[in-house]
Amino acid sequence: MTVLTEEELENLLKVPTTFEQAKLIKQRNEWALEQLERLEKNWNAEFSEEIDLGCPHCTFVGGSHNCDACHWRKYPGDYYMRCASASFGGIKLSDVDLVDYGCFTVSVYADGRDEDEIEDAKTFVTGHIEWAEEVIKRGGTE
Repeated sequence: MTVLTEEELENLLKVPTTFEQAKLIKQRNEWALEQLERLEKNWNAEFSEEIDLGCPHCTFVGGSHNCDACHWRKYPGDYYMRCASASFGGIKLSDVDLVDYGCFTVSVYADGRDEDEIEDAKTFVTGHIEWAEEVIKRGGTE
């Protein structure tokens, strides 16, 4: 199932992403998808998992939130943290409560949230995987 629209993919491909960065994006989102599927099979309001696999774009600019130097500045829009405003299958980071993307970690947690939120989170994460796979296929983007 493809979740990204043509326009979303076109915009995401404007973000300079190396082959290695795309592999990390795919890895961290495949991990998040596995955790969401575990949560979906056995809903548990206490569920919490985290992996030390940060955003390859953040760590590329010195391992911190240096948004002025970030490659996400190539993504269309005027929002400062454009990575947070990117749409993946119509879902933005602000729409997802079950997954937390940090510069250095990815977390999946239930924290008493509603089961219906899993589908939005899975769409968001799957969109990241689709984008990463396209970047890998192209050998990176400029």
